[in-house]
Amino acid sequence: MPMFIRCPNPQCAKGLKIKEEHVGKKAKCPACGHAFTVPGADAPLALAESLPDTGREPLSAPISRPGPSPAAPEQEHPPEKKSFFGRLKEAAAKSGKRASSFNKCSDCGAKMTMFEVAAKMGKCSRCAAKGIGLVRPDSGEFVFSQSASYRGGLSGFPGQGKKAGFAVVFENCFCFFDNQVRWAVPYEKILRADLDFFQPSGLRAVLAGTSAIMMQRVRNNVAITYLADEGTEYTAKLQIHGALSIPGEEAKASELLNHILRFKSRFARAVHAPQGGGDDVAARLEKLADLKNKGIITDAEYQAKRKDLLERL
Repeated sequence: MPMFIRCPNPQCAKGLKIKEEHVGKKAKCPACGHAFTVPGADAPLALAESLPDTGREPLSAPISRPGPSPAAPEQEHPPEKKSFFGRLKEAAAKSGKRASSFNKCSDCGAKMTMFEVAAKMGKCSRCAAKGIGLVRPDSGEFVFSQSASYRGGLSGFPGQGKKAGFAVVFENCFCFFDNQVRWAVPYEKILRADLDFFQPSGLRAVLAGTSAIMMQRVRNNVAITYLADEGTEYTAKLQIHGALSIPGEEAKASELLNHILRFKSRFARAVHAPQGGGDDVAARLEKLADLKNKGIITDAEYQAKRKDLLERL
């Protein structure tokens, strides 16, 4: 039958459980190593008689059941990546406002699109265009806006935009802005507007791979040819967003183009070439075909430029 004693070492005094058959034998505390004689069952529980260390290996007494192990330190987990709507709810909770209040323009109170909320302007695209002074007070009523990216062609902005912006249609002008580009043009300076083919770039070009050739048949770009202040023609290209797929972006681009073409009657008239200009266009068409046959330009580029030259006849 087991009995319970304590280690006679005052600095240890650990509780020990030992069998009665070990009474009178030498033992050693497994905790502190102190040697002692195991007392009888009628001895007080406090301390057993201590023995001097003789150098002999004493009998180790079994120890009592160990207590619970200390809790392991909590592991640090990386912060959870939250979705756009998750961040919106968190911001609403901190400010004490409803999440729907973040979807309203701070100027006009109109409900903003997901792209306008994600841009963190706090305003809708039409109010933002007016706020940065891009359009004048006489720009007329707002008609339509769409998320878009700049793809080159503007006077003074030869490169492409890195971040998406907004294409906005007003009654008296069309404008586009992002974090770098600021452009507004009245309809009286626009020569023509049409859809253009998809231009893969950046990560999309890498992910598209061989399917990029098929995607180039999709026309999700809006090309606007206009007259700059010095009278030079430029063609600005905007890639339209707002859909889950590139073919879906083509439908969005058509919707934006239709709103622009509502004001086609106010477009500028192209300056006719002088006498003999037809021969010059014919020569340029012949040169264009030669470039296509040599593989210098693609078929899509050839068709787009050919259409542009034929419109000048």
